[in-house]
Amino acid sequence: MKKKLETLLLEGDTKGTGIYDNINWHVHFEDDNTSDNSKLISLHESFHSYLNNSTIYGLILKIYTYSFKETSDAKYKEILFSLIEKCTLVHEVFATYLSISVMSPIHNYNDGKIALLEGYREYYQYYDKANELLKGIEGKYLRQHCLTSLLRAILQDKSILDKVLINAQDLDLNKIEKAAFPNARLAVIQQEINNGFWEDVLTTFFVNYTNEEEFALIQNSKIEDKSYKDLIQPKYDLLSENLYAFIYEEVKSVLDKNKKSTLDFNEHLEFINDLLGIANRNYSLKQSKNPFVKNPNPENLEFSILSNFQNEIFYITTSLIRAHFLILSKIKMENWELLRVGTISYEHFFIVVRTPKSLLSQYLFSEDDKKKIESLNLQPLVMIRRSALINGQREIEFFLITHPNEIFLLKKKANIKVVCNISLKSFFYKKWYETWFKTLKNQTIYSVLFNLTPFVHLAQLKSQFDKFYYQTATMIVENKKYNTILLYGRQGNESLLFVMPCSTTTASSINYYIQQNLADDKFIFDKSFSSEVSWQVVVTMGHLFREEHYFDFQVLPNDY
Repeated sequence: MKKKLETLLLEGDTKGTGIYDNINWHVHFEDDNTSDNSKLISLHESFHSYLNNSTIYGLILKIYTYSFKETSDAKYKEILFSLIEKCTLVHEVFATYLSISVMSPIHNYNDGKIALLEGYREYYQYYDKANELLKGIEGKYLRQHCLTSLLRAILQDKSILDKVLINAQDLDLNKIEKAAFPNARLAVIQQEINNGFWEDVLTTFFVNYTNEEEFALIQNSKIEDKSYKDLIQPKYDLLSENLYAFIYEEVKSVLDKNKKSTLDFNEHLEFINDLLGIANRNYSLKQSKNPFVKNPNPENLEFSILSNFQNEIFYITTSLIRAHFLILSKIKMENWELLRVGTISYEHFFIVVRTPKSLLSQYLFSEDDKKKIESLNLQPLVMIRRSALINGQREIEFFLITHPNEIFLLKKKANIKVVCNISLKSFFYKKWYETWFKTLKNQTIYSVLFNLTPFVHLAQLKSQFDKFYYQTATMIVENKKYNTILLYGRQGNESLLFVMPCSTTTASSINYYIQQNLADDKFIFDKSFSSEVSWQVVVTMGHLFREEHYFDFQVLPNDY
């Protein structure tokens, strides 16, 4: 595991099906990105992310991951991998059990182990360990709450935090009591909890903190799907939060009895700024290649879980795509027509707008091409893009457009459609916007790649349109099945298509977030609007799923 994670942190390992690096998780699927197996992978990695974001040990892991990835300093690497080794069991028990539990039927939550873990038998041990810890608890609603609070408490040791705050750069883990680390704390708590412990905790909660309706629902949720689904609706959020907190305090009392210092339920939130300060001293957050996204409401459990999904990196290919970088103006104008792509009914030019940084992270260029790209200023680049299969491998050609007039000439000479896809991040570059956008808007069929965190920017976009429609569409490109969220904004006589390629699980979380926080008579779920833009969607998404290495949600400096 250590070697595999080290490779990921230094180089980016996209060959695995799912890996969490303490800041982002990386997923790559086979032919069907909508399958149960694909959903499980995303869920599993998201639970790793949630556990880190909701505990002090997890936040410390994130700080050392950030410091190592940005500086490649061996001292941060040594601290990081030692911290990982001491919590692997706890993390994998949590992520394995919770992901299987979410996807398993109510009447037999062990079915998921057999059906979904068949290709990952090394994870059986973690699922079985969770069952040991939950012995005597019936129903996945209660089991999910008990395991979450139990393992969160285990990762909330205060003594490690104290050492980090005193001397993060030269932290000596050998001077910290071994029993303070998560795997050791789990061993202590497992000796203390038994059937009687859980029965006492839950009975006390039922008697003191639930009414008859809530108690009946919890009991019924052990045997029927409807009651479980009712319990996870917003109406019962307070019940859920109270249950998490009560169980946590009971587990904390056991740890404290064994002289294990444990933070209160949400006390870790009080130290976020201290830890970010450490990260910033190690490497400036504003210059980061691996930035953090600020959670505007960390005490909102549901939002914290959902917003984890902005950390997913969704890979389409397992390696960088070979590419070539050329200048359009250096090609004879009579040859520009050769840059058209598509069959007769879909013939078009395809233009993309991407930042130099994005190009270099997505494509494998020659050293000369890299130098050309790096020599350009940091403004987004406007380029014609085309691709072809060469010896079974896709290769891309980019033709840099250096002046808006070239777009007029291109369209006039060829007399075919010009399709354009602009990264949302580009709109935040004032100089680029003033120079290019009017031409692209008037001369192309353009769409926007939604590559900024939706949990910040969807609400901002909603305010800019009279109506905003959304749906999740399933597409097949080169015999592979993908999901993408489509958003369609209307303002007066104008309209704009946004595309948000992501995993099925991430799409579900974003849809749920919209339904609970943004949906109204202005922000509407509607599958019919896609018929108006079907040609554009087919063409644009065909290019994106064939010609991009990965999709992610980036951040702006003011998102920190």
